[in-house]
Amino acid sequence: CFVTFAMAFRDNDWMLSGKGIPHSVVLRVFKTIISSDEVLKDISPGNILTMLQNLNLIERARHGVTSRALTAAQKLSLARKQSRSSDDSDSDWDDEDEAQIHKAQQSWVMHESLKSVAEEMAKRLTPCLCPDTDAFTSFSSKIEEERKIASESKSFTIAPLRFYTRQFAQGTNPPETGLQDNEAHKIVISSLLEVGDGMANSNSVVNTLREGQIDVAVIPGGDKMEEYIVTFFPGHLIRCEIFSSAAEILSDPHFIGRRSNALGIVEAASRQVADLQELRRLAGNATLSITNKTSQSSKAKGKEITRRASPIKVDVNSVVRDSSRLIIEEIYRVANKNENKPDSLGMAMCLAAVGEGLMKARQPRDAMLRLEEAVGIYKELLGPFNIKVSHCASDMDGGYILF
Repeated sequence: CFVTFAMAFRDNDWMLSGKGIPHSVVLRVFKTIISSDEVLKDISPGNILTMLQNLNLIERARHGVTSRALTAAQKLSLARKQSRSSDDSDSDWDDEDEAQIHKAQQSWVMHESLKSVAEEMAKRLTPCLCPDTDAFTSFSSKIEEERKIASESKSFTIAPLRFYTRQFAQGTNPPETGLQDNEAHKIVISSLLEVGDGMANSNSVVNTLREGQIDVAVIPGGDKMEEYIVTFFPGHLIRCEIFSSAAEILSDPHFIGRRSNALGIVEAASRQVADLQELRRLAGNATLSITNKTSQSSKAKGKEITRRASPIKVDVNSVVRDSSRLIIEEIYRVANKNENKPDSLGMAMCLAAVGEGLMKARQPRDAMLRLEEAVGIYKELLGPFNIKVSHCASDMDGGYILF
């Protein structure tokens, strides 16, 4: 658990910024590791986390600490309880008006020096990641006992997790050189997909993630897990070099809608552009196989006939173009929810971010359309001499050079 936490989250933005990995996500990862071996089924993920914390191998992030002072809503709720108890009056509205006091969810971080230790441990050849015996080792008998236990059991490094055995690692051999970086990311992917029961009924990452959305919402800490999934799940797929599934998720309107609802349109657009750039950088000019989301439906004699979606071959540039179009459509939908007061400034920021991403992807025609829209909104709201107008105009100059 210690090595997997370090390998999977060492470059995570929340880890590097000090925000930390949510408690619910860490428990799911540890539970997946423990459940991969029947011998360890009696061990609790919470106990593992407590032991790591007591050994100072992992520590709590300080950003989730709540203040001791009550908020205005909580004070009002307390006053209503006191008045209700004094008046002995019960009303159906009282319980609904009370402010719910939720316990702040903890987040976890790891020191950089411990990450280096875990990376060195991951290079060990034994499945249990125990060190080699030498003249200075006083516990060599324990190491041999650990190796014997590991050779008799089927740990997650010997028998890969059941989902990515079926979906990700078909035709691959078990790892022979310790715990690799992509294997740690596969464990996180499997942990986030195993929240609900959809994994057993689907062979698609996109469908499994969609079916488990309700299960994520109802578990303790589900809001933070949802935020983590929509923020980092495509990045884990890209790190595993599962480019087809990553492209399918980034082109899925349902996932893009989840992103905008959880992160807001500005953060969702920035994260979408960053993931598409990372996909294009690592996948290169590879041809990807994704499921066509635009399955057509027609009506004949009062009956609706839906054509079954089939996999199609696309290149990375097509994925970037289609995914950018989908995030723009979602931005317009969310920003124009309130017709009386639309979020025009947020829309302009999103259009500028998507236009800049398309420009870096060498698609100047689509980029110019987004940048021109952003410049028009900026000029209307902030004036023609604002610095944001200058930035967009500078990107448009690059587009004219490419033309």
